[in-house]
Amino acid sequence: MGKVYQLYCELVQSAPINEFTDEYSEMLSAINSAPEQYPNLKTLSAEFKLSRYALTQFFGEKLKTTPMEYVITQRFNKACWHLENQITPVNVIANS
Repeated sequence: MGKVYQLYCELVQSAPINEFTDEYSEMLSAINSAPEQYPNLKTLSAEFKLSRYALTQFFGEKLKTTPMEYVITQRFNKACWHLENQITPVNVIANS
């Protein structure tokens, strides 16, 4: 189930991700495939070994959003995908 969603994310969002450096592309891929693993900016910063300032600057300049707005959007997109494809029970989706 997780692998299917990960593949889906990579296919749908591969074009925008490819325009960034490898470091940022890997970060965006990780967030897109498992946004629930990043509950706050501190976790993002620690996971990708970037300062909070660097994260905020990258997301603001390149994606016109904040890091956490991006994560929340990816969580929402993942939940919608699971609901549309009826792979996971609604209560499980809501909890994640």
